[in-house]
Amino acid sequence: MFLRTTLLALCLSICSMSYAEILAGNVNFLLGQQSMTDDDWEDTEVDDQILLGVNVDLQIPIPFVPGVEFGILQAQETGHIGPTDIDATVVDLFLGVNKTWSIGPAHPFIGGGITRRSADVDIEDFDDDSDADIGFYIHGGAFWRVGTKMNLGLDFRYTKAEVDIFDDSLNADSFTISAIIGIGF
Repeated sequence: MFLRTTLLALCLSICSMSYAEILAGNVNFLLGQQSMTDDDWEDTEVDDQILLGVNVDLQIPIPFVPGVEFGILQAQETGHIGPTDIDATVVDLFLGVNKTWSIGPAHPFIGGGITRRSADVDIEDFDDDSDADIGFYIHGGAFWRVGTKMNLGLDFRYTKAEVDIFDDSLNADSFTISAIIGIGF
C-alpha cells in the first residue's frame, strides 16, 4: 500500500509541473567512426565503419534523477577478401538512462542502457547473412550550447554484443567516437 501511495504521489507531482519543465532535453545527431574490437572484422577490412545516428534525451526536472534516452545508430563499411567485396552494416536501437549537467554553456553527460544490435554482412557473388543480439552500451562526453538552442560536442561510446554470421559467433563489441550537432529544448 505504501508503494502504491508513493508512486501515485510521484506521478501527481510530475504531472503538476509546468509543460516547459517536463519537455527539457536534446535531440543530437551523431557523425563518427565505429571501430569493431574483434579481429574477425579486421580480416575483412570492415572493422572501422562510418557511423550516423540520433540520440534523444529527455531530462526529468528532479535533482539527482537521471533522464531517459533512446535512439538509433547505423554504421556501414565496404571491405575486401581478395577481389571480393564485403558490405557490413551494424544498426543499434537503444534505450537507457542519461544524466546531463549544465555548467555554463558546457553540458557534460553520461548514459547507458540496453541496445538491440543487428549486423548484416553481404559478400559479393556469394551470400548475405544477418543476426541481432541484445547487448548493452555506455557513453559519455560533452556538448556546448551555441546560442540558445544549438549543441556542438563529442560523444564516446562502448557497445557490447555478439552476433552469429555464417554460423560463426562474432564478438560485435565496438568503440565509437562521434561529433555531435543538435538542438536543445
